[in-house]
Amino acid sequence: AELSDAELYARVPAPDFPTGATLLGTEAARELYGTGRGSVTMRATTNTEEVRSGTRTRRTAIVVTELPYGVNKATLMENIAGLVNERKIEGVADLRDESDRDGIRVVIELKRDAVVDIVRNNLFKKTALQTNFAGNFLALFPGKEDAQDGDGAYAPRRFTLRSALDAFLNFRFLTVRKRSQIRLTRAASRAHIVDGLLQALERVDEVVEVARSAASNEEARQLLEEKIGMTRKQCDAVLKLQLGQLTRMNANKLTSEREELKSKISLLEDLMSNDHSVRKVMKNEMAEIKERHGVPRRTVILPQGDDAEMVEEDFVKNARSVIMVTNGGYIKRMPLTSFESQNRGTRGKRGTNPASPSADDLDASSSDVAHCFTCNDHDTLLVITQRGVAFGIRAHRVPEFARTARGAPLPSVLPVGRGEEAAAILPVTDFSEPGKCIVLATERGWIKRTPLDAFAKITSRGLIIASLEEGDVLRWCDLAEESDDVLLGTARGLATRFRMADLRPTGRTSRGVKSMKLKEGDRLVDMSIVAAGEKGDEETFVLMVTEGGYGKRVLTEDFKARGRGGVGVIAIKFKAGSDDASKCLRIVRASDEILLVTEHGVIVRQKVDAISVQSRPATGMLLQKVDGGDAISSVSIVPKKILEEGDQSAADDKKKSSKKRGSKAASK
Repeated sequence: AELSDAELYARVPAPDFPTGATLLGTEAARELYGTGRGSVTMRATTNTEEVRSGTRTRRTAIVVTELPYGVNKATLMENIAGLVNERKIEGVADLRDESDRDGIRVVIELKRDAVVDIVRNNLFKKTALQTNFAGNFLALFPGKEDAQDGDGAYAPRRFTLRSALDAFLNFRFLTVRKRSQIRLTRAASRAHIVDGLLQALERVDEVVEVARSAASNEEARQLLEEKIGMTRKQCDAVLKLQLGQLTRMNANKLTSEREELKSKISLLEDLMSNDHSVRKVMKNEMAEIKERHGVPRRTVILPQGDDAEMVEEDFVKNARSVIMVTNGGYIKRMPLTSFESQNRGTRGKRGTNPASPSADDLDASSSDVAHCFTCNDHDTLLVITQRGVAFGIRAHRVPEFARTARGAPLPSVLPVGRGEEAAAILPVTDFSEPGKCIVLATERGWIKRTPLDAFAKITSRGLIIASLEEGDVLRWCDLAEESDDVLLGTARGLATRFRMADLRPTGRTSRGVKSMKLKEGDRLVDMSIVAAGEKGDEETFVLMVTEGGYGKRVLTEDFKARGRGGVGVIAIKFKAGSDDASKCLRIVRASDEILLVTEHGVIVRQKVDAISVQSRPATGMLLQKVDGGDAISSVSIVPKKILEEGDQSAADDKKKSSKKRGSKAASK
């Protein structure tokens, strides 16, 4: 069936340019495709980074990594420099080209008081960082456009996307037909020769007698035509035979060849008479071309104007990623496949590049990991600050960096103040899920729950999520339902569990109620939700991890549900004489894996079922070797389903890499 315009444009939404960059909206592209004339708006790909300026200070910079198609980099930089000198663009302190063989990198360093969005918008408006790419689809078509019967000449004609595809498909159809005709002619000719050879082998004595008695090849050819009934081509093929070819083995080979030729001729005759068979061959050949030469889309399409039905997520793969935030206020996204599973007790892979203690302008702990978790790239991240304000951002909009990279400054991704820390980051797939609520807890033990749909309209501008008393900070945030339980743990190894029904819902701006009685000097260190389906499940455990790298699994039922506001029970005991403290009190399944992250950014991924099951008062076993001055800062759960997806993706990537290396070696 023929595709409608809407279906066609859904498959080919807009042009894809070799230089990448970003294309704004699809309405202009549809006009270009539908009329053969028009233009699309392209914008350079930029991100915000903090770069070193001089020897002591760091400044925010706009980094251009992809340019619109046809834009010359040298001319662009000259234009930007001229506008800055003429004071038509304010806020730019320096401009330099750091491009290399790995790609384009134009660094636009900003002044300290410059607002990133304002400078970037001015650059888009006044320079070629945003430009229109005009298209005029012209090609030579046979015959004149207004001719009645065509005169065989070619004339230029404007075409649309549909007419171009129709012309290409017709060309491919004729190509397959002509190719099939040539192959059919060759196969029929060969089959005719093989039939003659088999006929000669059946009457080999007569053939030999004719050859011996004839005075010349021409006389032998005439005798074979008269006595055996062969054609001239068959006679020529027989007379060229050597005696060694007149054997029974050769006859068997010719018989097998004749059967193969009959089958081949049947298929080729079907292609010559059946249009459906031709289209099936075209489809298979195009699939092979796509498999061999297909590449991912380079130009990102952003929705704009009348493209309300199209969202950015339509062009972003919903892959699994690891989101990491440091104490220094840097955030980054990494593919889950960057971390392969390791054995218990290993030192792990470095997930960040810690700041050098000798740097004059950096705190040595600025790269310590504060939050690390996994999510889908289409999820909305609720970034909740310690002062009780929540911001929303799609996960795929968090800049992607390598494992050892610092990441992007959080203020460049969200409008948070400098020095303001993210208390919790919660990935949400659907805000309208019925019965869902958000549970929040502070370091001093205050807790509250608010319906999830109260945050459905959250944006990057932020919403107040809790009112805090002076000196208190918001630390934890999680999703829950009415039938769930809440599990809380303190730094001194105490824990309490109570039913969600004992915690009444409150509005976004309320402070909440007391969760448990904290002893002097103690504080909450973790909060976890015990789902209704996990109660009594033999595969569900409570994972305990200390800052010193010790951990254990405890049966969920060892923590009995009690009333809210109690002192709690012993959850773990520490080694005598150590200053260890509890860090994690999390619900896990035996099939899960965990990511252990230290303050210095060392990451270990290991299986939960490798951690022994012990009683509540037990000390636990060594999960990760922690160097002096370092400590466990974050524990992230990786469910079994995600593990299978991540490991499969890693295996596929390795397979592709090995193939590429093999092809390079072969070419050498």
